[in-house]
Amino acid sequence: MTTRISFPSADFPAPSALALELPDGWVGQPTSGTVLAAFKPGAPGEFTPNVVVTASRFGEDYELSSAITAVRANVDGIAGVSILGSETVEVAGSPGFRIEFSFDESRAGTLIQAVRVAVIANGNVVDLITVTGTATALQAQTVWGEIRAVQESLTAGE
Repeated sequence: MTTRISFPSADFPAPSALALELPDGWVGQPTSGTVLAAFKPGAPGEFTPNVVVTASRFGEDYELSSAITAVRANVDGIAGVSILGSETVEVAGSPGFRIEFSFDESRAGTLIQAVRVAVIANGNVVDLITVTGTATALQAQTVWGEIRAVQESLTAGE
């Protein structure tokens, strides 16, 4: 006898529905490995400021503290990283975590990155939502507020 499983179903729910609000001048563009991706186009050949959203599926016992530990370990593993700040924040209506940092990248120069994570209950599983914003240090002087606003606009389940 065979057993049939399917997606989506009660045992394998569809991913959490997510949405972002983009400021004028930003565009959405499907990008490999992301659920949502937004960019602020600039001059050809320049780094493009962006905010990308990813989702990973875990068992219902996965907790935000595990996500925070993983994010901190990833950030700490970046050569020459400088932590600019971190705090607990609401992300997509759920308890979350934010960390911002800078590091040197060989092609783009100094990058500033902001990562926000939240664990969203979804039936018998949870979805780890990661929202990452990136700009060069020079670009961050003018677009960082926009990057944070895009991250803060994330909604889930709508």
